Amino acid sequence: MMTAGFVFTAFCISAFFSGFVFYYLISYPKLLIMRKVRSLEKDLLYALRHLLIQVRSGVTLFNSIVSVSKAGYGLVSEEFDSTVKEINAGVPEIEALDNMAFRNPSLHFRRVIWQLVNALRAGSDIGNTLREIVSSMANEQRIEIRRYGAQLNPMALIYMMSAVIVPSLGITFLIILSSFVGFFILPLDITLYLILAFLVFFQFMFMGLIKIRRPALEV
Repeated sequence: MMTAGFVFTAFCISAFFSGFVFYYLISYPKLLIMRKVRSLEKDLLYALRHLLIQVRSGVTLFNSIVSVSKAGYGLVSEEFDSTVKEINAGVPEIEALDNMAFRNPSLHFRRVIWQLVNALRAGSDIGNTLREIVSSMANEQRIEIRRYGAQLNPMALIYMMSAVIVPSLGITFLIILSSFVGFFILPLDITLYLILAFLVFFQFMFMGLIKIRRPALEV
């Protein structure tokens, strides 16, 4: 019985980790895209404020883009630097901005660039357009922060139930029920180790969920 229990435990653990690795490999491309999106959006508002100050100071849009590309705004500066290189290579400014929007997965980033492109095509004031974009993005980030704060309370309740209350009561009942002969397929010590492994996995996943739901802001 003990040998069969160990075989069953090893099979369950191997199946669990095999499924986890398979899911991770399937989700890895989406994870890379998500990381790029968060990296873009966390510095986007600051880069746009920099761009707005430059344009409002009388600097041309191209020179403002060059300034942002050298200002150290992470992936945003890298994308602006690629656009500067395209323009210097002879690509029209509007077309280079369009290319920058299409090659990036962030919807916020695309929307900002497309608004700039539309303003350039319409011949409207770039400064006013940037001011409206910055104001809109700042309001959206405030809303995201409030929404994130509202989500923390139910998530904290779920964590307390799943990682503290249920395991504590469950282990107490298991200890009581273990006194009945033949109740468990697995020995009690193996069952406790499985519960511990589940708790470690749950806390790891819960921390990842908190990190994913956190707004992409650079403080």
